[in-house]
Amino acid sequence: MNQKSRVVLLAKNQLSILQPDGTEALRFPSAQDNAKLDVPLASPFDLAFDGNGALLVSNTGDATFGNGPGNTPPPGGQEQAKNWVVYDVWVNDTAAPLSRPAIAS
Repeated sequence: MNQKSRVVLLAKNQLSILQPDGTEALRFPSAQDNAKLDVPLASPFDLAFDGNGALLVSNTGDATFGNGPGNTPPPGGQEQAKNWVVYDVWVNDTAAPLSRPAIAS
């Protein structure tokens, strides 16, 4: 099966579509298009297909601090990232079935 691969480019704040031979078919968004988004793509971290044709991409955005042991807030309070979102990008693909290795007992 000739399927394209999708990858996130963390440092570039972009997504890349690769051909089966590994060459790049498409990269988006451009820096100019990204700057126009309501929530710009910032440090995309991972991706998954939703099974309905969309690609879900987590946007890690600004750094936040989690609570410490015993659920205590960090010194100075809890930062909230205003740009942590999960994008859904229509790619008209539902991904190939997962291949599961056979494990001998």
